[in-house]
Amino acid sequence: MKSFIDRLKLVFLALFAVSCAGVWTYQLMYARPQALCEGHRGWWDWRTRVCAQPIPLYQLIEQGKRMEALQMKPGQKTPKGAPLSKDAMAPAVAPAPAPAGAAKP
Repeated sequence: MKSFIDRLKLVFLALFAVSCAGVWTYQLMYARPQALCEGHRGWWDWRTRVCAQPIPLYQLIEQGKRMEALQMKPGQKTPKGAPLSKDAMAPAVAPAPAPAGAAKP
C-alpha cells in the first residue's frame, strides 16, 4: 500500500508540474504580449499573435489627396472620382542632368 501512495504522490506531483508549465507558457506566449500590445494602444490579433498599429482614416484620405496633387499640372482641376493609375502612386523623379563633358548624339 505504501508503494501505491508513493506512486500516486509522484503522479500528482508530475501533473502539478506540467500544469504549472502550461500556465507559464500561456502567460508568456499569449497573455503578456497582448497586454503589452494593448498598453501601446495597438490592435492585438489572437489568431496570428500580431500587434498591429491602427491608422486613422483621415491619414489615408490626406495621403490620397497628396498623391493626386503630385500628378496634377499647375492650374489643372482634379476630376471627381477618377481612379489613380499605378504610375500615379510612384513618386515623380526628375531626369538626371547629363555630365558636363558628355558629347551630344
